[in-house]
Amino acid sequence: MHIGVENVAFSIQGKQIISDIDLETQSGEFVGIIRPNESGKSTLLKNIYRLHQPGCGKITMNHE
Repeated sequence: MHIGVENVAFSIQGKQIISDIDLETQSGEFVGIIRPNESGKSTLLKNIYRLHQPGCGKITMNHE
């Protein structure tokens, strides 16, 4: 599966959680997201899995 994240941003109640995120993965890759606590890792994944709607940017997923 290919995952593309382009210029994604997300806010909750006016607080910017993530901004200007870009990520691209290819089929068969393993990717780790390593950041400090409370830096938006889970929020990014929730946007990728469509549990949240990004405020701007584009997320694509293609099954290869």
